[in-house]
Amino acid sequence: MRALVTLLLLYSTVAPAAARDNVSSEFSGPTLAFKLTVANPDTHARHLTKVGVRSRAQGSFECLTDSAALISLADYPVSFPVEREETLIDADPKLRLAPGSSAVFTVSLYPGAAGACGPWSSEVSVIAVFDDGTRLETKPEIISERHLEALRTRNPQRDEVLQALSHRNVDLRLQSLRQLGRIGIDRLTLETKIRLALRDPDRRVRSEAYRQAATLILHALQPDLLARFALIALPDKPADLRQANSVELLELCRTFTSLRAAGAEDQLVATLTHPNFLYPEALGETLLKARTPAMPRKLMRSISTHHAWASAEPSSADGRKLATRYDILLQALIEYRDVNSIRLLKSLMARPENKRTAHVILTRVLTLTDPLHRVQDPFVLAFRDVAQGFVSDPWGDARLNLREPAMLLRVRTSDESAEQITLLRAGLRDPSPHMQVAAAREASALALASMIPEIQESYRKSEESFRPHFCSALAALDAKCHAQGGSP
Repeated sequence: MRALVTLLLLYSTVAPAAARDNVSSEFSGPTLAFKLTVANPDTHARHLTKVGVRSRAQGSFECLTDSAALISLADYPVSFPVEREETLIDADPKLRLAPGSSAVFTVSLYPGAAGACGPWSSEVSVIAVFDDGTRLETKPEIISERHLEALRTRNPQRDEVLQALSHRNVDLRLQSLRQLGRIGIDRLTLETKIRLALRDPDRRVRSEAYRQAATLILHALQPDLLARFALIALPDKPADLRQANSVELLELCRTFTSLRAAGAEDQLVATLTHPNFLYPEALGETLLKARTPAMPRKLMRSISTHHAWASAEPSSADGRKLATRYDILLQALIEYRDVNSIRLLKSLMARPENKRTAHVILTRVLTLTDPLHRVQDPFVLAFRDVAQGFVSDPWGDARLNLREPAMLLRVRTSDESAEQITLLRAGLRDPSPHMQVAAAREASALALASMIPEIQESYRKSEESFRPHFCSALAALDAKCHAQGGSP
C-alpha cells in the first residue's frame, strides 16, 4: 500500500514574544493534519536544511501490496517507508528564520506501506533540522491504514490542483496533471495547462502531458505535440539518454495515434526506422492503430526507400534490427488493405532474395481471413495468384516456410470444396509436421469429414508431441484419433 498523509504547517512569521517554545504542534485526526510552529530564540539566523519524519511502525510488511498516493500541496513533500525509523530529505528551499522569530511551513508526507499484510499503524512525528545543528521534533501521533484509506479517496480541490501544476516537486506536478480533467475546468484552461506541461524540464511530466492530451482529446495541441519530435534526439551515446528519449518518443507517438490525428505520419515512420530507436515492436503496435488517410502512402514511401531491408537476415544483430523495422512497416501497411499498395507488395515478393519478406506478407494477409467465411475482400484476393506460386516452394524449414501460409490462403480464397481438399491433402503429406497440423486444423474448421482417414494417418505417423493437435482436429469432426481397429 502506498498512501498519503498531509501534515499542514501553515507558513507565517510570528513575533518574537509569541514564540515561547522552540516547537509546538496540534494534530487533527480526521484530516491527518499537523499544525507546527518552529521558533528561533537565538541571536543569529537559522536556516532549515532538512525535513523528515520519524516512524515507528507496527504490522507485517511482507506482502506484495501497493497503492498510489493522492495530491497534497505543501512546501516540503516527504516520501518514506513506514517501516523505516527515520527519513530525512534536503529542505528545498532552505527556509530562513530570523533571530528571535518563528515560522510555520507545510510538509506533505507520503507513507509507503508497500508489502503491508493487513492492518498496520505507525507513530509518526515531523523532524526539522537546521544549519546550526538544531534538531526539532513534534510530539508523535498515530496513523493507520484506516486513516490513509479515507485520505486516498479524497478528491483534491480545483485551486489545489492548479497550484500543484507549477510546484517544484515533480511528483506533485505529475499528480496534478492526472487530476486535471476531473476538476471541472474549461477546455481552454485545459489546453493552456497541458501546453505548459509539454515544456516541463522533467521528461516524466512531459510524457504524462502527452497521455493527458490524448485522454482529454485535446486536438488543439497537435501543433505543440508535433513540435516535440524535433526536440527529442536519439544519440548513439550515452545509452541511458537514448533509452530515455526512446521511451518519450514512444509516448508521443502513442498520443497521435490515440487522437487519430493527421499530420504526424512522417514523424511516426521516421521514429520507427531510426536505427537508435529502441522500441520498434511497441511502436509497431501503435502504428496499427493510427488509421489516418495519409498513413498508407507514407508507409509505402518508407518501404520503397528502405527496400534493401527486405533481404536483411535476422541472424545478426544489425540484420535483425533492419528486418524487424521492415516487417513492422509491411504489417502496418497490410492492415490498411489499401489496393494501391498491392503492386508494391507483390513486387517485393517476386524477388528471389526476399523469401523471408514474402513470408511476412503472406502471413499478415492471412490474418485478414478466417476459414469460416468466404473471402470477398479485393485486397486479399489479389494475393491468391501469388500464393499459388509458393504452395510448393522449398524455402525455409519445418517451422518457418512459405508453403503453409500459401496453402491456407489458397484454401480460404477458393470457392470449390474439391480444390480445398486437394490443397489440404497435399499439406498433410508435407514433410513439415507444422504444415500437416495446419492442414488438419483447416480441414476440421471447414467440416471436411471426407478427410478423416488422411488426418488419422497423419496422426499415426506423427511424433508424440504433435499427436494432440491431430486429435483435436479429429474430435472437431466427431472422429477418433485412429481408424477403427487400428493401433494408436
